Order: sequence, then structure tokens, then C-alpha cells
Amino acid sequence: MKRRDQFIEQFISDLGTLYRQSMKARPGKAEQVGINREQMYALLMLKRGAMTVKEIAANMATTSSAASQFVDHLVTRGWVEREADESDKRKVWLRLTADGQIQLKHIRQEKVKRFGELFKNITDEELEALVRVTGKLADSSK
Repeated sequence: MKRRDQFIEQFISDLGTLYRQSMKARPGKAEQVGINREQMYALLMLKRGAMTVKEIAANMATTSSAASQFVDHLVTRGWVEREADESDKRKVWLRLTADGQIQLKHIRQEKVKRFGELFKNITDEELEALVRVTGKLADSSK
């Protein structure tokens, strides 16, 4: 096995370990406020701007029906609102409400705190290098 392949295998293993550790450390803010990962991802997508259920479903590689179900929960909570498109009444836009933005901010703060604990043993310079490298990975996966 080539050295590069060994590094990639180690990265995959370490990433899995980090994920498991972050999940078992303590319940995240999203879970504390009663939403699941899909609902959290929907909130994060809507932070970027209005979207339709179909667009959320496509971004999450799920069906429109499934996306509609988890968006319904966010609408019921008052964190997302539906608005009919003025030029096409069949199209419905989803937007974060002010309360949704506040909840998302609290959830993100908790996530930063949780990951801060995971990164406590690396220097700021190492964290900066990690961010650069993961940014490259994210860009190349688009």
C-alpha cells in the first residue's frame, strides 16, 4: 500500500473517531431544543437565504416528501415560515424567522463550544492549517 493511501485510511479512521467522540460527549444544542440533524441542516441552508422544499431535498439527497416533513416541524416551532411566490403561486419559499435565526445562533454557539473541547490539544497554528486543508477538501468536493 502506498504511503499516501495509508494517510488517507488514517484520516478516514480519525475522522470517524472525532465524529463519534463529538456525538457522545453530550447532547448538542439541536437535540436539547428538540430538532434532529436533518432539521438542523435545513436551518443552516435557510440561513443562506430562502429556498423551496424541493431545493432543500436536493441539497440533502432526500425526497421532497421527507424534506417537507422535517420542515413542517420547523414551521410548527415558528423557526421557519412559508411564503407563496408572487409570480408562481405553486412555488412556496421557506425563510428563517427571527426566532429561527436566534435558535440557530444558539445552536451554532454550542457547536463551536463542543468542537473547541475537541481541539483543545492543538495550537492555533495547527487549527489554522486544519481549516485551510479542510477548506480545500470542501472546495474539491463541489
